[in-house]
Amino acid sequence: MQSKKINESDISRIAKELTVVGESIRTRQDEKQSIMDDFKREMGIFRNGKISQKALDSSAKRVNKELQRIDSEIRQNIRNIHSLSNSFRTLGSRQHPKAVRVNVRGIVNGSKKKKKAAKRRTVRRTAKRKTVKRAARRSVKRSRK
Repeated sequence: MQSKKINESDISRIAKELTVVGESIRTRQDEKQSIMDDFKREMGIFRNGKISQKALDSSAKRVNKELQRIDSEIRQNIRNIHSLSNSFRTLGSRQHPKAVRVNVRGIVNGSKKKKKAAKRRTVRRTAKRKTVKRAARRSVKRSRK
């Protein structure tokens, strides 16, 4: 009988993939920040009167599309991280140790437990309640005066 051994190559592969996806998310976040900074500079140029309102509007539309694209890529990478972490968790949860016992005869699978003797159920006897018979009240007819 042999004990369980974790597959280190699978662990390292998943860890590398998690690192790559995490770096990708960070890259996209930096890209998004630089796009927002560029637009902020363009707004400053507009305030100084060097570009027109029309040019700023077209730039805003372009920047919004770019920001939406980056956000969708970040969301996709987050989904990838979620699935990778789930596979990492399942790989780890499969590593529960097998219960093993040893005795004079050798190594024995320890998952078989001895049956415990069944406890005797003690029956509580409740005293029967005695019903007290009350004498029936006789209704006396009273005469009206």
